[in-house]
Amino acid sequence: MKPIVLVCLCFLASFASADVPNTKSVSDTTHIQSIWPGAFLFVDEQLRFTAQDIVKKSPFNPNSPKSPPNLGFVKGQVWVWFTLDQFMIEKGQLQVGFPHLNQFNVYLFSETGEPLKAMLNLSGAAYKDQLIPNNRITVDLPVVEKNAIVVLQISSDHALRLPIDIATEQVFGQQKIASLGLIFILLGVLLALCVYNFILFISTSRSYYLFYCLNLLFLQIFFLIDLGFSRYFFAQSHWLNSVHAWAISVCCAFVFAMLFAKRFLRLEKEYPRWNKWFWLLIAAVIIDIGLVLSGLNEVATLFYLLLSALYQVSVIVVAVQVLMNGYKPARFFLLAWIFLAIGGFVYQLTIMGQVPINLFTEHAFLIGTVIESLLLSWALAELINKLQDDQIASERHYQNILNKTGNRLSAALKAADKHKKVRDVFLKNISHDLKTPLHSIQHVLDLSLQGYQVNSELMHDANHSTRLISRHIDKLLLNTEMGASEPDFKLEQVDIKPMLKSWHQDLLNECKVRNCEFSINSNLVDWDVLSGPVRPVYLLLTEIIFNAANSSINSIVLNLDFQHENGQLHIHLDMFDPSNLPLVAASDLFQIEQDAVFVDEVITLLGGRWDVEFEHPAILADIHLPFFAVSKKQSHDRLPKRVLVVEDNEINQKVMVSMLTRMGIECDIAVNGEDALIQQAKNPFEIILMDCQMPIMDGFDTTVAIRANAKRYKTPVIIAVSANSMELDKTHCLAVGMNDFIAKPVRMEDLRNALQGWKNIQ
Repeated sequence: MKPIVLVCLCFLASFASADVPNTKSVSDTTHIQSIWPGAFLFVDEQLRFTAQDIVKKSPFNPNSPKSPPNLGFVKGQVWVWFTLDQFMIEKGQLQVGFPHLNQFNVYLFSETGEPLKAMLNLSGAAYKDQLIPNNRITVDLPVVEKNAIVVLQISSDHALRLPIDIATEQVFGQQKIASLGLIFILLGVLLALCVYNFILFISTSRSYYLFYCLNLLFLQIFFLIDLGFSRYFFAQSHWLNSVHAWAISVCCAFVFAMLFAKRFLRLEKEYPRWNKWFWLLIAAVIIDIGLVLSGLNEVATLFYLLLSALYQVSVIVVAVQVLMNGYKPARFFLLAWIFLAIGGFVYQLTIMGQVPINLFTEHAFLIGTVIESLLLSWALAELINKLQDDQIASERHYQNILNKTGNRLSAALKAADKHKKVRDVFLKNISHDLKTPLHSIQHVLDLSLQGYQVNSELMHDANHSTRLISRHIDKLLLNTEMGASEPDFKLEQVDIKPMLKSWHQDLLNECKVRNCEFSINSNLVDWDVLSGPVRPVYLLLTEIIFNAANSSINSIVLNLDFQHENGQLHIHLDMFDPSNLPLVAASDLFQIEQDAVFVDEVITLLGGRWDVEFEHPAILADIHLPFFAVSKKQSHDRLPKRVLVVEDNEINQKVMVSMLTRMGIECDIAVNGEDALIQQAKNPFEIILMDCQMPIMDGFDTTVAIRANAKRYKTPVIIAVSANSMELDKTHCLAVGMNDFIAKPVRMEDLRNALQGWKNIQ
């Protein structure tokens, strides 16, 4: 369809074009013959001459044009005169282009210069008598001597284009039909496209349809004025018939064309520099409108030609750039502006008087505009197709995302439900595990309060119960941290012998309850200090041994070995189950699935691995944990002489005093932060054990105050002692200026290691 329309337009253009009139005399009266050459031309800028003066001038005119002249904007009036002896027509007609003539008078003189007849005196009033807009002025030539002189007096505010022809009435009638037919077809196409784009704007609210519609609207106004159609509806004196309306209409069309190009080529988002350049051109066109209103027509015309050339080059360059970047709708856009540039260039040359006048050159801008409008309509259609394709692709993309999100949401809901069940079971189990040792402790306390002497076995059970509670709290906190983020396990330094003794006691007691034998072997006894994440290792061991699934396991042997070659702690468990229920997976060791998951996650977080082999009745478990080291105690390890304990709870005060006294350390008590500041100012301590949560003034504010006034409070080592052992709590303590952190309940070996470590650093 598109090639057919283009061929039709080209056919119409070739049909509308006219050759430069034959300058030789012709005998065939069916042809139109131009009065040029042979006519004489004079521009009377000062309006000094009359028709009689013109006849008396010398007939020789070396500047006489060789083709129909195109004068452009001229000042004053133009005189044209010629004789009839060069035409082979007995009785014919004279025609002159009609649209923008303010005055057209025709005089007939004899060879000697005497006036014979005033054949036409056309002013504004006569224009309304024309039946067809854009009709040419027709003057019947009388039968006179061939050497008679015809004088034409012409004036106009517009650019003068002077096709002055002589022919028979029949030939002029044919020419009139062809010219008007072409013009009505082209204007009808523009009107249809204008209405079509306005409907698209109403239905889509896309601004580039509105800009294109307004561009076509002002172009139609311009062509109606340029072709003289406006005089058919309004008197000659009406503003729409002026050169100002003619120039402003084309400038407004220019502005909306640039706005359309900006939006269609997406310059605002993807080509900001070109967008600024187009705004600059729009501002320049508005200035040109100001020049027109000021009456500077020649300056305004030259400035408009410059802006038009800059814009045409710019829009073609940017269209090529956009097309090369993959924006396919720019193809027809580029062709459209090339056709418009050609038509506009030819039209501007006619305005400036640089090309001959014929039907094609006179309407080149209109023809180029119609071709450009059709191509831009195809560009917009392709843009609509692209937007539809993009919308379909986007809908498919979002549908895929929605499907994936729905699947993930469904899986997340299932996982959340599963985790909720796991959490509920975990809390239920941890509640039971906490209550059992608490009953043991409560029993010992009740006996003591009633005056009974508690034997060593009951004290031993109570001590074991407190350690179980501590283990359960550690597990609870670790589960919480693992739910929020990956915990960063603190590296510790512990005395190996007390550690092994404590572990053996706890694990042996648990195994006794289950009627299971237990023993521990380790090559760590050759060393004094173990460095690494010790507490989670203890939690890991108790979790495996305490929650072993098979109550029929009758023997557990724990081997703890340090491997010097790779710095790993190797844990080997030999468990014997004489029952007839062989296990096949590591998770079978646990009564509850989440306990198996917890152990696996802790080993992963520690950077280790574990393997389980089943050789019935033996169960062999191997755990390898990196980041451990062993060392001998240095002989210069020492403890501080004096320590300030900042603690508001009386029981915790007694516990801390008891531990420090057993270490041979003198200690003072401060019940809150203000009390600590007073004592530190009077008699400074090297090390302060600081509780975080206290009335009046807590440990954080107290630390900030000490660090802010080193002259008064010196620079003691401040070790936080807090029940809040989450990683964020530790980070907060260090952020306010504390040096170290010990979690409650405080173990004596942890306290000793911390005090020794900081004392050795001082």
